[in-house]
Amino acid sequence: MKLPDLREEARRPLLDPSVGDEELNRYANEALRTAASRVFLPDLEAAATVVVPAGASTVALPGDFQRELFSAADSDGRPLAVVTSRFDGARLDAARFPAGEIRFVAAVGTTRLRVWPAPEAGATILLGYYRLPHTLEQGAGRVAFSASGLLTADGPLFDRFHAGDVFTVSGSAGNDGGYTVEAASGASCRVAETLADEAAVAVNVAATAIEAVPEHLHRNVLVNGILARAFDSKEDAFEGKKNTGYYLAMADEAIRQLKRDINATGYRARTAGPKELRGRTLA
Repeated sequence: MKLPDLREEARRPLLDPSVGDEELNRYANEALRTAASRVFLPDLEAAATVVVPAGASTVALPGDFQRELFSAADSDGRPLAVVTSRFDGARLDAARFPAGEIRFVAAVGTTRLRVWPAPEAGATILLGYYRLPHTLEQGAGRVAFSASGLLTADGPLFDRFHAGDVFTVSGSAGNDGGYTVEAASGASCRVAETLADEAAVAVNVAATAIEAVPEHLHRNVLVNGILARAFDSKEDAFEGKKNTGYYLAMADEAIRQLKRDINATGYRARTAGPKELRGRTLA
């Protein structure tokens, strides 16, 4: 299935023409991200490098970071300890290391990487983690293309995209093709690929392929997730949310089935595990 198929499947029981494609697209992304947040999906294993400036103790995590920083290594390939407990982070903070070679790292939420000690010189770290699933989108608008790698729309066409997402453009004079997002916000999007200068033109932007969730579970995991959200927005809590509850239960069971199916393949999630530092010398 692809994004248009998800919408078509959801419309049958929904029977509400007032729910537009934009709303269903949003629910599809929410359902996909919920599944990815509850099951370690093999296709979402990712690796990326970050550069830590000299003297810095934090740096931004990759833009597609979702959860579970499971490995880190320096530029020579030497592994760094991934800290997972607040106790250990507090202990490392209290150690007040002088600047030197980075030995410990920790993800702080989903946006920042903490390092100990701060590097004396700039350092590159290779991270292993689970990324966000690619955003599902299908829209149209006027977009200007710059050879600098920037697309600028006349509305929030790129609002849902994040770093690492992929999409295709059609309808332009010289920029049709597939692109990888480096950064996006509202009406602007910077891509990794080469663009040609082109004045604003009406184009279609599409990212309809579903990843990470096996195709045989698209309907159970994603369509039920869409319907649970759609009915939740329509049904009155005082009158009871019968349909919301039904589809939410179906979606929850589908996610449990997804986990069983992934486990049955022999895949084992990559996790950092507890890195307790008690009893270890920090110097």
